[in-house]
Amino acid sequence: MKRNRKHKRRRGISFGTILMLVLTIVIGGGCLTLLPRLQGNTELHVDTGQMLSDLTLNGSMPQLSLSDIPITVTTADPAKAAATPIPTMQPEVQQLLSTSTPSVQTATLTFGGSINVESGIRKSGYFSETKTYDFDDVMSLLAPEMQTDLCVVPFMNLIATNGKYTDLLTTEAALSLFTTSGVDVVPLGFPTAFDQGMDGLTATLDAIRARGLTPVGANASAEEAAAPRILTVGGLRISILHYVDALSSTGRKRMKKEAADYALPVAEAETIAADIARARSAGAQVVIVSLSWGDVGKTSPTKDQQMLAQAIADSGADVIVGTGTKVVQPVVWLTGTQADGSTKQVLCAYNLGTLISDSRKKTAYVGGMLLQLQITCDNAGAVSFEKLEYTPTYIWRYKQGSQYLYRVLASDSTPPDAMSDEQRSVMRKALATVQNALKDSVVTQRTK
Repeated sequence: MKRNRKHKRRRGISFGTILMLVLTIVIGGGCLTLLPRLQGNTELHVDTGQMLSDLTLNGSMPQLSLSDIPITVTTADPAKAAATPIPTMQPEVQQLLSTSTPSVQTATLTFGGSINVESGIRKSGYFSETKTYDFDDVMSLLAPEMQTDLCVVPFMNLIATNGKYTDLLTTEAALSLFTTSGVDVVPLGFPTAFDQGMDGLTATLDAIRARGLTPVGANASAEEAAAPRILTVGGLRISILHYVDALSSTGRKRMKKEAADYALPVAEAETIAADIARARSAGAQVVIVSLSWGDVGKTSPTKDQQMLAQAIADSGADVIVGTGTKVVQPVVWLTGTQADGSTKQVLCAYNLGTLISDSRKKTAYVGGMLLQLQITCDNAGAVSFEKLEYTPTYIWRYKQGSQYLYRVLASDSTPPDAMSDEQRSVMRKALATVQNALKDSVVTQRTK
């Protein structure tokens, strides 16, 4: 995001003006050396080396007046002047002119709240006549908002291989929720993700990859866990790391029994710092840390979240994005202090809420958000944000016959004609809830 900074007006000439003046003087100086052949004995000397040594290119803009430019006029020997060749451009000026503008890579990214295909969502996609599942329409209204260079949406389910479904175990057909909406990367790491052991996690990873999606935050082997995964997006090399703050007691027991501590990285500051360093060493220009964390239903981050977020910022991440609370939490800037003492601004979206779920106990549960960024990185490694926006989302549930159906849409969009007055009212309340959660945040609502 571009930040507007107010600068005090200073006396003097700007750097661009100085540069043009140098060129004019150098070229003019060359022409003036011809004058002694035609009319006399005057020679102009411009000490460009001295002048350029006075310019500071790595800090604040130099402010020079015309009196600061080292120019002298001397009397020349006419005979010598006749033999003097036209001077070539000073090496310092030549070097300055040949310095190319730093190359810049830019990518647009979208992050969404979590997808949780609980029983209600799963049943809505079932067609008894064909005994098949179809979720292609669920995301159709929101999909246009998600069409960016890279789209990241977490998954809160495991794929069942035996046809026995629960709130945790769902059908492979549910993955069309990702593919039909333009999702590219699927963070897979949540408290109950290891409740089915390594077999359940591996089956889910295989199903995600078979759909052409990239899972992060879960590993089928220790070798896979040790290898940094870097995606090239818009010319940018981006690493997305994902962690879960804690596993269920069932998951912890099974992980210990199977000796599979590599499978799901737990959100610990030291582990995350080491992974960030490894990603940087592998060539990542942008490091994004995704987390499943926080207390369900809490609209403000806990102290533990804040402490961990600051540690991640200090470890050199560029973006921190969280899900897991079911509700939206603030988006803020954190100042990360690096090992060398330098500081950088790190974007932290504490929680994006829920993108899809059948939980409707609170209005806040049916409202989520898309976080939309435009990230730029120059060849010096400096990361900046050219765009920082959000789109509020709403989970619309309606009844068709005896079956509930779901659609996800932007809550600030025009309601579909089929939406009832009651549902329009709920959508407005969901919008207000998201707006209120982000009222003091650094993101602005995306304009249509």
